[in-house]
Amino acid sequence: MIAYHEEMGRALKVLGGDGLHPSSKGARVKFKGGKLAAVTDGPFAETKELIAGFTLVEANSLEDVLEWAKRWPAIGFEANVELEVRRVYEHDELGFSEELQAQAAKVFRE
Repeated sequence: MIAYHEEMGRALKVLGGDGLHPSSKGARVKFKGGKLAAVTDGPFAETKELIAGFTLVEANSLEDVLEWAKRWPAIGFEANVELEVRRVYEHDELGFSEELQAQAAKVFRE
């Protein structure tokens, strides 16, 4: 897996990524009507699919990322895996004003 990520990093800009602990070591925080409704400790039995890890990359196109996803080294316990590829919203796509974009840049990028 390390070799895969190293090779991918030579072609795409890898911004981050890691494996995630199982849901048994986590919790869910739920809001309803804008107010805290519940905090539920894991595991989450009703969940059929869980995110086990992530890799965040910067690429020129979705096609570039899909080419790397198709090369996933599915071996051992990772042989039966489904990868989901999604974009991350840019602040300007969310309608943030320039002022809010500058504030967000300070919080998230410094």
